Amino acid sequence: MKWRFIWAVFFLCSACGEDGPPPRETSLLESWEVKEVLTSWSFFPGSEIQFINEWVGFRLDKSLQKLYKTTDAGRTYTPVFQLPNSSNPPSLYALDEKHLWLTTVRNDEELQKSFAQIYRSIDGGNTWEISERESTFFKMISFVSPSRGFAYAIEYTGEYGDYFRLFQTEDGGATWSLSDVDMSKVNLKRILWKTSELGFLEGWNGAEFRTLNGGRTWEPFRPNSSQTPSTFYPIDADQYYDMRFTETLKGNWSSEIQTKLEQPIYILSQSGQDIIGILMEENYLPNAPCKNYLMSSTDGGKIWKKHFGLPLEEIFYLDQEIQPGLVVIPDRYSAKLILIQKK
Repeated sequence: MKWRFIWAVFFLCSACGEDGPPPRETSLLESWEVKEVLTSWSFFPGSEIQFINEWVGFRLDKSLQKLYKTTDAGRTYTPVFQLPNSSNPPSLYALDEKHLWLTTVRNDEELQKSFAQIYRSIDGGNTWEISERESTFFKMISFVSPSRGFAYAIEYTGEYGDYFRLFQTEDGGATWSLSDVDMSKVNLKRILWKTSELGFLEGWNGAEFRTLNGGRTWEPFRPNSSQTPSTFYPIDADQYYDMRFTETLKGNWSSEIQTKLEQPIYILSQSGQDIIGILMEENYLPNAPCKNYLMSSTDGGKIWKKHFGLPLEEIFYLDQEIQPGLVVIPDRYSAKLILIQKK
């Protein structure tokens, strides 16, 4: 596969204005390389992408309800599985190249009931097992092992006040039980695993719960006391970045100390002392390539350098950190992926 390396000035579209992009602020990135990959498809909101490593990934086309796989970093995709038609959007979770889960909804008109369907594959999508749960809708699923997983789901009881809750499985998704985590005030954005033991339940106001034992128990974790919308990036079990509209805080859960960065930065990845992020503009991520400035630090965030940015129209929080030091970002408006990797 041929890569196109992005080292110097990007050729940008007219979104930058007649005056062109501003000059680059610093020299080239010292610890990171940025690669642009041309793919065989165009990303759009109806797709869900999940990469396993820098080469292998899966794409769920929610409009066609079809699963695809890439083994060349997104350049080409091959069909893996076709879900049955459903009025509800499916969801995807790939633990590794072999263990995959898909969820959808089956409506039984004769019984006048709906059933959540969980598809599980342990051979990379060659064969699938199906289980069902009555009157349930799985909005989000996540697995920390081939057997233990979690779902953000709603179980319709017919009573007033049904809401999304956290469910847990210990048999790969065949059966689910309700966890004791109180999700009544949480609008869950994602289930985030830093390691197989360290995980977070992140809402739109930041991290709400933390687990240190792979989800066996969860404890409250709320660094964002202001309740303003924010994005959470954990460094380890205690240290984290809390990225809000107007500021970025670096905090420590144990000491309850928070320090404000001089500029609001959306953290993409941290590996050791090396950090890469995007400079936020006007309280949001930029929406033009000439304004997507990259920010880097080689000393754990004490000193930051500004670099000319990414050739993307809009980021829209589509980035996925595959592992510390490796990030993939699909472009919302073109057949392009951006891969950022620590040298």
